[in-house]
Amino acid sequence: MGLTEQEATLQGIPHEVLHILASASDRIQLEEEFGWLKLILTKGTDQLLGATVVSKHVGELIFPAVEMLQKGRGLKSLFGLILPYPTRMEIWNRAALTWRARRFAESSFSQRLVRLLTGFENKPTR
Repeated sequence: MGLTEQEATLQGIPHEVLHILASASDRIQLEEEFGWLKLILTKGTDQLLGATVVSKHVGELIFPAVEMLQKGRGLKSLFGLILPYPTRMEIWNRAALTWRARRFAESSFSQRLVRLLTGFENKPTR
């Protein structure tokens, strides 16, 4: 749904790919299912360009992609979503959290913070 990775490349759209294994959802683990979520995002943003869902429950799992693509929303729109537990839809929350963790790790603030904390760890104690 939306653009594939190849289409984004051919159109010259800067993008990044986020892969989430189905095992990120406790419900999918319990049911011993196989699958994954592949998201194509505008580089440096949470804006969804396209999504591929591989699962025997694809009809249930594709809805967030449809909603985000139709309404121009990004992964951040999932942060306020409250879902029952366990549910297959957890894979989308995991995708949003993975995206946020990447952004945090790449930010200059977090890199300075790590250098600061690492510097304290390397100082000898008296």
